[in-house]
Amino acid sequence: MKAIVIAVVLLLAGSAEASPIKVNFYESTSPVNILGTFTGEDTNNDGMLVLSELTNWWISYSPIDTVANLNAFGDYHIAANVWDHNAASMPPAVTDAYATWDTYMSLSMHRFAWQITTVQDPAQAPLPLPGSLALGAIGALALGMGRRRRR
Repeated sequence: MKAIVIAVVLLLAGSAEASPIKVNFYESTSPVNILGTFTGEDTNNDGMLVLSELTNWWISYSPIDTVANLNAFGDYHIAANVWDHNAASMPPAVTDAYATWDTYMSLSMHRFAWQITTVQDPAQAPLPLPGSLALGAIGALALGMGRRRRR
């Protein structure tokens, strides 16, 4: 029984990896038909994506479209599929943007009254990382050695 409990604990510990979340967004009422996407991992498991957790950023109307060029990013609530417009806008420095980048680029409520719609890509099963596989292998080896000693 002890071996079964250890095996279950090791499997659960090995599978507790954050999975990538990809979100497409659009604003179709503006003259430029804004499209974009961002990807990230909820590394602190708080149910939100924030700027420090983003791994990819792209927007249709800007040549500067990398995470490194983002100045601010509003909180994205994963379960509710809601992107808050609580990032700092530039200029004026008010907190009303979905995201800001470069010098004056922003998805701002104050400047344009844009309403961004977000659509999450279908959930993907998280792939086990090499660390998870190694942890599982060590657990299986320990169980095999424990069984061997009893004989």
